[in-house]
Amino acid sequence: MSLLGEEALEAIWNLVKEKIAEEQQKYKYSFESGACKITILRQINICVMHIAATGNVNNATLEIPEGFRPEAEINEVVSVKTSGEVTVKNLPAGQTFSLAYCTSNLLPDDQYKRSAK
Repeated sequence: MSLLGEEALEAIWNLVKEKIAEEQQKYKYSFESGACKITILRQINICVMHIAATGNVNNATLEIPEGFRPEAEINEVVSVKTSGEVTVKNLPAGQTFSLAYCTSNLLPDDQYKRSAK
């Protein structure tokens, strides 16, 4: 390592510190639309989406912002496209649905940032 020189070692250390700080960042996106309440939590490249139906939901279409969008399309009770379009196909009143998925390296806007605890 000493062959790299002090400046190179400092640059490598700064990259490591940046990656550690990035992995401690947490983001949250929450909104209601009609009979759906959606909350998405993200840390690193993993998102957990939780949907609660306050009334019967049939083919409700919503959009989630970049940074919370999946790398690959998901097609279950909830369809989530890489474009951010979310369709809740059929969720009876009072029911909830959760799923976890991976996102790209693109981070959400700072407005969604939560303190890491």
